[in-house]
Amino acid sequence: MIQQDYQGFFPSVELLKNLPPDGQILANAIVLFSRFGLRSVTMDDVAREMGISKKTLYKHFKNKADLVDKGANLVIDHIREFCSKICPAEKNPIDELFILDEGMRNFNKMQHQGIQFQLRKYYPETFFKIKEAQRKNFMEVTTLNLQKGRQQGWYRNDFDTHIIANLYYSRILMIMDENYFPVNDFDWDKLTREALIYHIRGIASKKGLEYLESKYVKPTP
Repeated sequence: MIQQDYQGFFPSVELLKNLPPDGQILANAIVLFSRFGLRSVTMDDVAREMGISKKTLYKHFKNKADLVDKGANLVIDHIREFCSKICPAEKNPIDELFILDEGMRNFNKMQHQGIQFQLRKYYPETFFKIKEAQRKNFMEVTTLNLQKGRQQGWYRNDFDTHIIANLYYSRILMIMDENYFPVNDFDWDKLTREALIYHIRGIASKKGLEYLESKYVKPTP
């Protein structure tokens, strides 16, 4: 049975008990896919992990492609829910960005290294659906963060919100592209943190910069 809660991106073990049978199957399948990759996990593996028969499994899902697609929908929903809870709760938009960044880093750590490649190759429709959902959610969260920061005086007022949101999203895509940042050449945590600090320094007001430096930026030895 599932042992992780995806650091806020996925239901906890307790919450899983309240999910319907198909939801519990999806949750466990996602963990298996994340640990071992999409290709190596079979429907037999999912049934065995759940302690159910293949007949029961196929009662809820037509085939593996159906299982992958519905699993993707569940992950998308929980990422959206995670973001929607963090943003209204955090009063400071700079703190908000660091919390969101930490959540995404934890989520990415739990993914099998080749899962994005396997998704694109074997389940292209699901892959592009995920990418579009990620783009939409990221743009919404970033735009709201920029607006909040400007209203509260943490960010400057002399930039175009739509352009900056797109620039930030483009940087994230570049960071995830191994042509630019090979996995073996860069520490993922350090890379994403540097990118976030770079983003904030480009938009922060004097007040925002002072807060960033005092709370998040360690002085160079």
